[in-house]
Amino acid sequence: RKSLDDFLRAFHGAPSGPPQVKPYTFENLTEVLNTIVPYDWNRFFNERLNRTGTDRAPLGGVEAGGYRLTYTDRPSEAQRAREQILRNVNVAYSIGLQLTEEGSVVDVFPEMVAAKAGIGPGMKIVAVNGRQYSGDVLRGAIRDARSGGALELLVQNGKAFTTYKLNYRDGERYPILERNGQSALLDEILKPLSPATR
Repeated sequence: RKSLDDFLRAFHGAPSGPPQVKPYTFENLTEVLNTIVPYDWNRFFNERLNRTGTDRAPLGGVEAGGYRLTYTDRPSEAQRAREQILRNVNVAYSIGLQLTEEGSVVDVFPEMVAAKAGIGPGMKIVAVNGRQYSGDVLRGAIRDARSGGALELLVQNGKAFTTYKLNYRDGERYPILERNGQSALLDEILKPLSPATR
């Protein structure tokens, strides 16, 4: 029985020595995969990497691995720690924004309400519903919008200030994986190797 470990050993298992830069091609990758498990890997990856028009990432592997993607209204400890380390505010799965602690827009998710309203990277949120911006104020407004509260952002773009009214009512959303009742194959794939198998 072959596993991801077999692929990693074959693909990355160069002789020991000083670090080297060794570029590789897509064909190198699929050739090694075919030596481990014969399959049409070219088509498999091309369909998943180059296909457009899908509204979400392909989740078949996650679901077959024993999990399903769901959302919760509270960030996990890992998500909170990541924000603290990166000093950012991530409301990407609710209104579609990744911000610095100061409110500068770092990234905008296409097709989410902030992008549809016209907010883009490089802009800066200075106020939320008439209150000075902070991550907590923004999150509170997102939560309040669920029960009908307004979600108005005063945004600076260069020397111009514009108020954006976001039509959003779903509250905070953070992605999590939950068990789906199938065998937890992802757990097997991701568990650490024992010293004997390294």
